[in-house]
Amino acid sequence: MSPDVVINVILESDGTCMVDGEFLPVPAGAALPTVVLAHLQMEAAARAAPVYAVIHNRGQDDEPLPLTVQPSGASEPWQDYPRLPDPASATSAARWDDLPDIPLARPWSVLPEPYAETLEDICRRARSDNLRECAAAADRLLAELTDVFGADHWRTLVPGHVRGDLAFLSGDLSRGAKTFIYTTQQWQQSAGTTHPMAQVSLRNALGCWLRLPSDEARTLGDTIVGLLETAGHQDARVARARLSRLNVI
Repeated sequence: MSPDVVINVILESDGTCMVDGEFLPVPAGAALPTVVLAHLQMEAAARAAPVYAVIHNRGQDDEPLPLTVQPSGASEPWQDYPRLPDPASATSAARWDDLPDIPLARPWSVLPEPYAETLEDICRRARSDNLRECAAAADRLLAELTDVFGADHWRTLVPGHVRGDLAFLSGDLSRGAKTFIYTTQQWQQSAGTTHPMAQVSLRNALGCWLRLPSDEARTLGDTIVGLLETAGHQDARVARARLSRLNVI
């Protein structure tokens, strides 16, 4: 079976977890695998249909773990999981050595086919179509690119940027902030803080964060301030002042 939606779970080497680009909170004392499974079980129950997920552990050299989670809560290996190229293998495309200039007006132009055509279609449809449908299509594209290249490859971050834009345009500021935080972290780490994509991702992350409700802005505040200070951004002091006010509310 080839499902329309595949949930990508990324276990980062620093112990954080992202599910389809969103941070998954882990309560103190809780085991990360238990939290991830509970999240997938809730997704399956809410959809009243099996959920297909691929878990990538960036802190280890393990193979991706494909799972099928039933609405009943039962889970089992995803038997029909398509075996895609290992993003870490020597035969995979170079991760950053071939980074081109990325035109924000035509981001699809730097991707290989068939991904370029898919992203172009998403961008063009977003001008007039239902943004939710475009976001779902972007999620499917990100799932495929994550499997092929890895979550932190520039070819995955480019449509990730588009996904953040779609979240912002649809009013999902939480998803927008978390998406742009992640892309900013990756651009800064791999391409440097002065790279145009690192700068625009940071600017967008800040724009989303400034519009968030107080509780969520407080939760993400330290991360935003850290990214701004790392980049030597002129708004770092303003962001830290806002975070200080949030912490006394």
